[in-house]
Amino acid sequence: MPEFCGQCGSSLKAGLRFCDQCGTPVPSGPQAPTAAPQAPAGRRMFRAIGAGVLLLGVGALALYLFLPPPSATDMSNLAAGYNHTCALDDKGVTCWGNNGDGRTTIPAGLVNPRAVAAGDYHTCTLDDNGITCWGSYKDGQRTVPAGLVNPRAVATGHRHTCALDDNGVTCWGDNDEGQTTVPADLRNR
Repeated sequence: MPEFCGQCGSSLKAGLRFCDQCGTPVPSGPQAPTAAPQAPAGRRMFRAIGAGVLLLGVGALALYLFLPPPSATDMSNLAAGYNHTCALDDKGVTCWGNNGDGRTTIPAGLVNPRAVAAGDYHTCTLDDNGITCWGSYKDGQRTVPAGLVNPRAVATGHRHTCALDDNGVTCWGDNDEGQTTVPADLRNR
């Protein structure tokens, strides 16, 4: 059995028929162990194997911190989501970690990204075209509302997103705790 998934690079557990991270079928039968695959073209992803992983924790609670890819230079923004992390450097946006719902698959067409935000299950960036979000669509957290004027900041939460533009703060996505109901004095400024 291969040691790593050929699709997402996750470490495979013995006896699995499908990768528990991306769902790719796992080949069975005697095979030579495979090394972690290189990320497919168009998707920049870091796999923390050996060096570059820091484990912090006590007892059953542990936190894995995956260090940024060693090629990242002139980083200007770093964002950590639930099981993924993204960085913005002079080459653009780089994301790594769990790619569930496509949260680390950076969409094509970003132009001069200036900020990146990582929510629990989605990611957003601010670039010359405005705000672009990708990943989970469960509660509409990646549906950027029309009418944002000159957005200059983006923030992501569990399943919601907020932006700051010339009109103040606008939020969208899950509102089960009132997190997208912006107070009147923060809107239409």
